[in-house]
Amino acid sequence: MVEEFIDQRDIQRRGYLYVYYPSSAVVADILRKYGVRDVLDVTYGRGRFYVMYRPRTLVGVDPMKWDWIVKPDTFHQTTVYHFYRLLKGNEVIIDKPIDCVVIDPPHWSKNATYRKRDEYNYIIGTPKDIIEHGRKVAELVKAPYILLHFNQQLPIGEPIHIVKFRWFARYAHTENKNLSYYILYRNIS
Repeated sequence: MVEEFIDQRDIQRRGYLYVYYPSSAVVADILRKYGVRDVLDVTYGRGRFYVMYRPRTLVGVDPMKWDWIVKPDTFHQTTVYHFYRLLKGNEVIIDKPIDCVVIDPPHWSKNATYRKRDEYNYIIGTPKDIIEHGRKVAELVKAPYILLHFNQQLPIGEPIHIVKFRWFARYAHTENKNLSYYILYRNIS
């Protein structure tokens, strides 16, 4: 298993798009390293993860259609729960192989309000429910990998690459001891 620690400021020092999309740099490095070319993102949002590396196939699922930064090839405007049921009932068919299911549930912190990103405040269900249904989607589409961005490691597969990511908010009165995890799991279902 690979483990690394990345500080957001080190990415942003590279300049240009890295300043605005440091999470995209982390995701791009992981996806490239493991040869991930076809992605199903069950928490698509605006597509910020794919600014630095746009997969060959990009399928997005989200209950809202936000103003996209990166447009997916296919978009399903629904919750991950409903999408799972549609897949299971063969009402939605994913006709291309998927290498990785990406899960980045919004609003993990009960005390935070995101003033500039409405998509982070829009949540249906709990983060752990979203993650569990994302894992079930990965099982149905037989994706070999699951990429989870969350505030902790969860037992949803075999972790093969963990990035401990120290991120910094631009808000006053923030202690900036924030740590999140980008974890690539081997799907063992």
